[in-house]
Order: sequence, then structure tokens, then C-alpha cells
Amino acid sequence: MTDFPTPSRKFLEEIGVRPSKGRGQNFLKEAWVVERIAAELGVGPGDTVVEVGPGIGALTGALLDTGATVRAVELDEQLATYLRTQLAGRDFSVIQADARVVSIDELLPEDTSYDLAANLPYSSAPVILRHFLEAEHPPERSILMVQREVALRMTAEPPDMSILGVAIQVYATGTVLFDVPAEAFVPKPKIMSSVVLLDRREAPLVAVDDRATFFQLVTAGFAQKRKTILNSLAAALPAERESVRRALESAGIDPMRRAETLSVEDWLALMRMMPSS
Repeated sequence: MTDFPTPSRKFLEEIGVRPSKGRGQNFLKEAWVVERIAAELGVGPGDTVVEVGPGIGALTGALLDTGATVRAVELDEQLATYLRTQLAGRDFSVIQADARVVSIDELLPEDTSYDLAANLPYSSAPVILRHFLEAEHPPERSILMVQREVALRMTAEPPDMSILGVAIQVYATGTVLFDVPAEAFVPKPKIMSSVVLLDRREAPLVAVDDRATFFQLVTAGFAQKRKTILNSLAAALPAERESVRRALESAGIDPMRRAETLSVEDWLALMRMMPSS
């Protein structure tokens, strides 16, 4: 079993790392968390995991101990260098890159099936997730540690939907597995975290050619959450108000509803009924 040092402030200083609030750098120190994440992902020999934000390698080690191959993306140069040394000789590699824009082809041979594991900061979680889920080569399963609020938004159902929930659920189904207390990290964050498991849909609910139109519509609908869906869409889109009303009614949606009460299927039906701009 891989043995990693507890990420105390002293240890981080010794390897030249100063945790950055801007990057959301909080390092796991509880073994039970990484062991459970690895178990929930269910990987083993012959499987490949892309890990985003491996930090000092706590989860990386647990994944490698299953027999899986790990290909990591780390933005911090000091951490990437540390991991290359610490995990030399293991079935592991790391590239220093921004996970929001990294090419999957840089990490894996073409058509390699893989799962995603990530500890994502609040500020960049939605962008990183969509980057991977919308890729030509998306992960089969994704296990993610995010701020609890983000986890609930990702897996929400009507009447509590959000733009993030719609965006994720177009590509995957999700479940919140368990919570991780702030005390499990160094430095200790001010928020609770949760671990979410996403399973890729066999095919996205929105075709690639319709993606821009769909998300423009959803963004317009959520632009003014306190307003009805009719008022929000009429204010944000070039279509005439009565055309929007007719589209809503044709899609079986009461124009007086609010955006958070609409399911992904409602948005798809509405997109099909909206007049061309």
C-alpha cells in the first residue's frame, strides 16, 4: 500500500508548496476518504484513471494500489515534480497543464477507455467538468470531490434545478455518495465537501450540432430566476414574446413556471418548439 506523508503545513513548505486559495488547494489528510473514493470508483488492473489535481498524491496512491493506471493533470509545477519523484516506477505519469483546456490526447492513446477522478475547486469545477464531459473522448465514470453546494446543484431535480444541473445531466447521471468534513483537509477550508459519482450516458441528450442553441436557451431561462420562464426568455432572446409563449405551451410547459422547475427533458422539448432566430 502506498504510504504518503500527512500534508502538514511544515511538510508542504519542505517540498516548496504554498497552498493557494486562488487555486482552491486543500490537501486531503484522512486515509479513509481516499480509500473510499478508490473503492467507489471500482477500478482495478487493466483500468485507466485520469486524475485532475492529484496534489501530493493521496488519492493517486490509493488508485494505483488497486492496480489501475493513473494519468494525472496538475497545474502546480512543484507538485508535479514531487509526484514524478514520489511515484517513480509506478504505472503513473503526470503532465503540468490546465485541466480546463488540456487535450485528452496528451494524456491517453486514442480510444482508451478511462474514468475521471478529481478534487475540484469551486471556481473551476463547472468548466473542467464540461470540458471532459463534452470531449470527443469522455470518461465512462467520474468521481469528484467538490463543495457540497456544487454537488447538490450537479445532481438536483425539479423544482431545484440549476444551469449546472442541466449542463451535467445532459451527459451523465449523478449521485452524491458521501460528505467530507472540513477537518479532513490541510489547510482546513470553510466549507463542507461532497463526493459525487457520475455515470456517462450512452449518448448525450443533446446532439453536438444543437449544443450551442440548447445552452443559449437554458442560460436565457435562468438569467432572471425570480421571473417566470416566459418573462426570462422573452427578455433574453430575440424572439417575440408571443412566439415564446406559443413555444412553451406547445412543449407542454406552463409559461408561469420558473426555470428551476424544468427538467432536462422540458428544455429539450422547448428547444424543438422555439422559432428559429
